[in-house]
Amino acid sequence: STKQNGFINGRSVTSNLMADNIIADIVMKKIPYDVITFDFARAFDKVPHAPLMDVMSMIGLQQKSLCWLENFLSDRSQYVRVGNSTSKIESV
Repeated sequence: STKQNGFINGRSVTSNLMADNIIADIVMKKIPYDVITFDFARAFDKVPHAPLMDVMSMIGLQQKSLCWLENFLSDRSQYVRVGNSTSKIESV
């Protein structure tokens, strides 16, 4: 389906679920809204991580945020679980 998110290039399940929940709440309250999205994967895949961390440190990103960002970018993996069955772990 053209409305599907997840397992389709450029369409994240997480971002779709977050947006759906937020938008549903806003719509119920009849508040006008706009949506702005960012594709972090594409942004971080094009920038070498070590120089990025150096720049973030130089511009004053707090240590806790630097640690979070470095962990986010390092040694990531994922798998899918359905009931008691899981896929193999893949590097991200």
